[in-house]
Amino acid sequence: MLPIIKEIRETRGSNAKIELLRLYDCDLLRKVMFYTYNPFYKYNLRKIPRYTNKFSHIYTLENEGFQLLDDLRNRIYTGNAAIDKLVDLLSNMNEDDAKLMEHIIERNLKFGLNVRSINKAYPKLIPVFEVMLADAKVPVDKLLENNEFLYVQKKMDGKRCIIVTTKDDVTFYSRSGKEMENLERHEMLINSLLTVRHTYLDYDFVLDGELIMKEDDGTEVDRKISNGAINRKNLTQELIDKFHFVAWDILSFDEFFDGGSTTPYEERYYILMFVFLENFKHIEVVETFTASTEKEINRITNDYISEGFEGSVVKTPHHHYVKKRSSDWVKFKAILEADLKVVGFNYGAPGSKYETMLGALQCESSDGKIKVDVGTGFTDQMREDITEENIIGKIVTIQYNELITNSLGNTSMFLPVYIETRDDKTEADDYEKIKRNG
Repeated sequence: MLPIIKEIRETRGSNAKIELLRLYDCDLLRKVMFYTYNPFYKYNLRKIPRYTNKFSHIYTLENEGFQLLDDLRNRIYTGNAAIDKLVDLLSNMNEDDAKLMEHIIERNLKFGLNVRSINKAYPKLIPVFEVMLADAKVPVDKLLENNEFLYVQKKMDGKRCIIVTTKDDVTFYSRSGKEMENLERHEMLINSLLTVRHTYLDYDFVLDGELIMKEDDGTEVDRKISNGAINRKNLTQELIDKFHFVAWDILSFDEFFDGGSTTPYEERYYILMFVFLENFKHIEVVETFTASTEKEINRITNDYISEGFEGSVVKTPHHHYVKKRSSDWVKFKAILEADLKVVGFNYGAPGSKYETMLGALQCESSDGKIKVDVGTGFTDQMREDITEENIIGKIVTIQYNELITNSLGNTSMFLPVYIETRDDKTEADDYEKIKRNG
């Protein structure tokens, strides 16, 4: 099997690689890719342990290899026992099978194809990690045409987080499906979720919501700090314990795996309220009002804005959870946001405290029609941590008030503020999307 992976790796062009997948189609190749890229298969090992291959060929990938992977993801073996089992297996497989086991555990076959490309060759082979997304600029009166009332929820300033809770395990994912490994050390949050699974709900479930940080007195930590902290290496236990989860939706694991929930939102929200309201210190349900007129929605939204939040998210009461952008979730906010690409790096002014560190980021829309230098929104620590090497080419979220024409005649942004680096995006917004959302 490894020679096939190598041939695909050395072939140029996605279409040619996909044709090779089809040419070599077999159960083993499909199984290797499924175990490698299934976002819900978690092997609970941070790195491949050292081992010496004895070339004894006692074990094979097809038999003992996949069995151990199942045992690891089901936590039959954990900690040192898991490491010992893996070392024994890798040491007594042929070299190709051992290397494939490494690739599977590292979740990367390194053959230049993503999940969407694999699914082009073998439709629906790999579950795609997708979530429901809110739309923007849908008229309120259109939503009220078919609904007696609407839910109006606080638009939080946190980091989107999807929590998958099974009978024995809790896993935290970003919007793109990347595991948030720091939260594996948040024992209070994990214990609360497992308590829900065993005491309140008799099925595996998925929570959709976002992470915020709170001080001991209950005040929320600024979004720029909390969102940047969640993926930081060597994050202290003190900071991890400050994270709280704000839930706005719940569905069963099977529903999420299969593509969504057909249970009306008012029922899903009732489950959240019944299970989580005031029961757990680090889990809360998003603040929600009902409104039946546009005037009421605007009043609630403006109240949130005056409190320093972005605005509100308006939701219809009977909608299903669909894993795509939906007009049943509509964002209302005064402050605008756009995702831009970092194309340049300015140091601070000579003689200033930022002379040797970040002064401003040069950012552009994907089509280059919007150009803006962003020099605010950074803490001193962020100015030290962000360098040309680790930020050029990245996508960043910028808040601004409106599009303007600057002194050079270019379209720019009024009062741009850096919010966060988007590790889950590889492409910036273009001018038309930014203009439409504004």
